[in-house]
Amino acid sequence: MYRFADYADIPELKSLAKEGIRKNLTKVNVVTELFSSFTSKYQEIIELEVEFLVDNFTYEVARELDEMLQLVVMGTKPHCFRVLTFTMRRLRGECVETAWSALGNDTLERGTISPPVPPTPGPCFPDSEPGPKDFPPPPRGGSFGPEELGGWGLGTWRVGSGGVEAPANGVNSPSGPSTGASRVEELEDWYGPIKKVARKKKISKPAIGPSD
Repeated sequence: MYRFADYADIPELKSLAKEGIRKNLTKVNVVTELFSSFTSKYQEIIELEVEFLVDNFTYEVARELDEMLQLVVMGTKPHCFRVLTFTMRRLRGECVETAWSALGNDTLERGTISPPVPPTPGPCFPDSEPGPKDFPPPPRGGSFGPEELGGWGLGTWRVGSGGVEAPANGVNSPSGPSTGASRVEELEDWYGPIKKVARKKKISKPAIGPSD
């Protein structure tokens, strides 16, 4: 009834509804009513119920409040910041005006706070698994020959926008201390773990090294 009277802006009906709320308050239900989403929207209802709480703050009411505070700190009642702050200040003996002074911000006056920010997702590659950080960086940009590939004797490869392009005449003749075939095996040893991680993580194959 109070919600409707406030929405329709009917002062007489609003006063009657407020009085009905006051008469229905007991030591058993005051904490539950105070921390409800309905109460958090209306300042005069907060004041009404907190006044009842302070005047009837028995051992049983204190225990109910302790249990409610556990729910608040667990994040199950995010709308209760305004109610909690006002209640704590009134229980410390502050007057109504002083208790509200800590809630001068317009956002707090509306009884709302932002929901918790979700945690930032972790890295694609956890520390327990190999990732790109565990491998030497591949050559990037322009063209590079066997010396840029560590003497693998794989000919001149060119890195373009579409990835790595193989030389038109195939693999060059060995131009280092080892044969071209053995260097291909070394390249597979280097590139194989990266492909394994890429398949496991379902990510696109990195555009590095010659395509298999």
